[in-house]
Amino acid sequence: MNALVTMNYVIFAIVVSLFILELGVALVSFIDYSKYKNRIMTYIAPVWEITGTFSVFYLVNLAATFPGALPVIDTLYVGPVLLAALALITRDAFLGFSELTGENWETKWFFRIYGVLTVVTMFLLFSVLSSSLSGAAVNLASLAMSPVQLALNPFNIMLFVSVLLLALSCSVVVLGIKPWGSWLDTAAMCGLMALSVLVLFTGLWLYVPYVIADLASAWYLAVPVIVLFLIMLFVYVKDGKYPQVTALAFLIYGIFAFELIEYPSLFGQAVNVMNYITVPPISTYVLVVSALGCVFLAAALGFFAYVRYRDEHPRPTRMRKPLS
Repeated sequence: MNALVTMNYVIFAIVVSLFILELGVALVSFIDYSKYKNRIMTYIAPVWEITGTFSVFYLVNLAATFPGALPVIDTLYVGPVLLAALALITRDAFLGFSELTGENWETKWFFRIYGVLTVVTMFLLFSVLSSSLSGAAVNLASLAMSPVQLALNPFNIMLFVSVLLLALSCSVVVLGIKPWGSWLDTAAMCGLMALSVLVLFTGLWLYVPYVIADLASAWYLAVPVIVLFLIMLFVYVKDGKYPQVTALAFLIYGIFAFELIEYPSLFGQAVNVMNYITVPPISTYVLVVSALGCVFLAAALGFFAYVRYRDEHPRPTRMRKPLS
């Protein structure tokens, strides 16, 4: 695979993984915000701004990597993308205000508005993703798109339901939620994950069958996904450290592997992405800048997470011995 495409796919996998985890945390807040508030904010505080920045970074990288695709993307999807951007900006504002207000009821409802807008943002973005994958709701010849079909086509609904289940199962790990305190917690998490996979594969089999065929020939890509899931499950069961890292690694690789299987086709195999890619010497410049930007944002995310962890787990103060 082209190095520039690989970099674009990696950035996409990071962005989608961060959004999925935020979506899961938002879903947990709907279930019992008061009970899990501290855990939710411990996770959200370091990542919410980086998530938005990474999404903008991906859009810039997408435009630089596939400049030939911009007329198609802008014409077909400018509406849902702009609405998603508006929802993203508004939800970030409500999250910020939820921490500044002094009233408990305002904090709770501001955060729930943040959660609703997170769901809206994800639904809009995955509507674009499902359409670009299956070709549903679009006519490439006339560059026309039906908003109703974009949102309500069966493949989009199945994909989004799968994402909701995946987000909820991963958020259980990230937040360390164990409502029953027994093996039922592990069974519920695994059940949500299994149901998510079942819904996803059913949708792919019905509406994008070529992906299933490609998956059969690239089965080895699923091995690391299974290994990373088992590591995440072990951390969850044993209350191990850094559950966020294991969940994020599982999602990033899983999404990246799916992109590798789907490459190079889009719109139900009607389009080859390599027809739109940038050419040297610009491609080298884009690759270097994208790699540096990706490292910088990942380092910022790690730093903010470390600061939050340090504040939540202060080191014990050492007592100095008195001078004799």
